[in-house]
Amino acid sequence: MKNLRLVQVVLGFALGTTALAQPQWRFHLAFEDATGARDTIWFVLNMNAFNVWVYNWVLDSTKTHALPYIYFPSHGAEIRAFNYVFPVTLRWDTALFWADYLPNPAAINTARMDCAHFFSFNNDPYLQAYNMLLDDSVAVELMFPNDALFPLSVQIGGGHWCEA
Repeated sequence: MKNLRLVQVVLGFALGTTALAQPQWRFHLAFEDATGARDTIWFVLNMNAFNVWVYNWVLDSTKTHALPYIYFPSHGAEIRAFNYVFPVTLRWDTALFWADYLPNPAAINTARMDCAHFFSFNNDPYLQAYNMLLDDSVAVELMFPNDALFPLSVQIGGGHWCEA
């Protein structure tokens, strides 16, 4: 009986969370080479709800910015958005910066978000950007009429300017 109640609570939470998701059409194209290696491309259409994306090299929008390991530890993108309402909360997992399956887990020692907002409101005044190594999330409030969260630059790498 106790397990049934737990299942009901978890199912209720899952259904409630799903109801908050925006309508989205997703189509995938899966690839597999002769070695059994697999990868997938997604074609996504978001409806007129809150939407974030990055541009790829051919100036097309995408939800995934993938680079081969030869670029490790450098990674980054400029994120765009529309139809958002402040406050906007951004979340990430700092543990992934030191994941043991990376080629050299100690190599990622810089991770920052930068935009007009984070120039003035950040957790690292020396950096004048938001140091993602120090926190797992940030809630951004509209502070001034010209205060902008997007475009938002995210840079992850192995530099020396924001070691944690």
